[in-house]
Amino acid sequence: MRRLRALTGWDCRRIWIISQRSLQIFAKKAMELPVSIPAFPLSQALTPIVFDEPIAYRVFEVLKDRYDIMVNPTGGPLHETSLRIAHIGETTEEDNTLLVTAMKQAIADVQGEVKMS
Repeated sequence: MRRLRALTGWDCRRIWIISQRSLQIFAKKAMELPVSIPAFPLSQALTPIVFDEPIAYRVFEVLKDRYDIMVNPTGGPLHETSLRIAHIGETTEEDNTLLVTAMKQAIADVQGEVKMS
């Protein structure tokens, strides 16, 4: 870490603490959503969320297109059921609140689309 700090000027411990705090805040706020977070040990940089319904990719598109918020879609068999939320950088509690609020609306939007079809 000392060499990385010398090369980048970053305080790696501070970055780790910020990422850890962001993950904890997001996990608490995500309890307001119709998703689950796997029980296995999680990365400090990324939290997977699993939807009860196969709407994950459409929620990703709505967040991106309507709310200008980027999350990470998955591929393969989890494409329609999970997204990944990054905790890289100085993500604040307000950022997490904004994300969860937008996710609630995006999920409602997508569920409304499904009912209309």
